[in-house]
Amino acid sequence: DGLVVYRDMTDLIVLEHEKQVAMNGGLINMFSEDWLTGSDGVYNPVDYGLAKMHIEDPFPKYEKVLYIYFNRGGDGERCMKAVYLEKNGVLKKPSDNYHPEVEMEQINIWPQTKVTKEEFISCFLNSPMLSESLRRLGSCDHVLHQKRPIPLDVTIMDPRREEEEDALNDVFDVQQSVLLEVWDSDAVKRE
Repeated sequence: DGLVVYRDMTDLIVLEHEKQVAMNGGLINMFSEDWLTGSDGVYNPVDYGLAKMHIEDPFPKYEKVLYIYFNRGGDGERCMKAVYLEKNGVLKKPSDNYHPEVEMEQINIWPQTKVTKEEFISCFLNSPMLSESLRRLGSCDHVLHQKRPIPLDVTIMDPRREEEEDALNDVFDVQQSVLLEVWDSDAVKRE
């Protein structure tokens, strides 16, 4: 036909990526050799496809190309990787010039992807929000204390004051993504 048809699958690929990171020991590369090696120890990417990713095949009778666009952490490079799928939705077999692994992390490049212990500590100590949470996490005593309610003052912002909201957004918008983990020192009870 010559007609190119596509479907945006960003949300589904993000879910698949999170699953692979969680189940592959924290390696952030998608479709890595370790991930595609079965329990029998045999590397077999043709066993993995859309069905195992819980993605409905949008074009079941055609070969497909899954284009994954991402910004790599460390050097900030914008990357694109084409992952080829067979008509039945499984990964295409690797060849000399094609491998399905999406290298989101450059493992062997030192300056861009590694942080020394001194740099890490320096960054934490220079950020009160991060250093305070780390201090609390490291210095919590494991004795249960009676819970006391916290007195709170609540201020409701007037929805018509858009200038204040824009000023606040300008302060917080640094054109970067920041991932924060918040830990509760009371690990026994869920609140």
